[in-house]
Amino acid sequence: MIHQLIYVSTALRVFSNTEIGEILESSRRYNSKSGITGMLLSHDGSFFQMLEGNEAAVSACYARIETDPRHKSPIVLVRKQTQQRVFPRWSMGHAKPSDMSEEHRDIVVSLSNFAANLSELDEAGARELNILAKNFVSSFGKLEAV
Repeated sequence: MIHQLIYVSTALRVFSNTEIGEILESSRRYNSKSGITGMLLSHDGSFFQMLEGNEAAVSACYARIETDPRHKSPIVLVRKQTQQRVFPRWSMGHAKPSDMSEEHRDIVVSLSNFAANLSELDEAGARELNILAKNFVSSFGKLEAV
């Protein structure tokens, strides 16, 4: 079984492309050693990330992420077991809205808006956020398969 974890968090500041590249390089090294794959989206100070792999490895990775001082308020949106990976070839894919199609950009902007207002999220908002997370997985999984 593959363990999947999706979370959102808020960056403490806006990162440059160079800094995002350094985060990705470090993540890719760690994830390759740990058998983790996934995708990171960054937009307007929000992070949205999916990790997948062995449950112990994903949990250990997320524990490190929770204590990373570059962001705050990480919230797990989805944690589940599944039969297969969505991103089998990406030790850590990355995208930002300016690199995306309109469909993908709309998903990321919506997720970013939710991330900015997580403290005010009601039950209906939580359901909508869950749907967006599922759309993210489906949409970007198709992108990775190309």
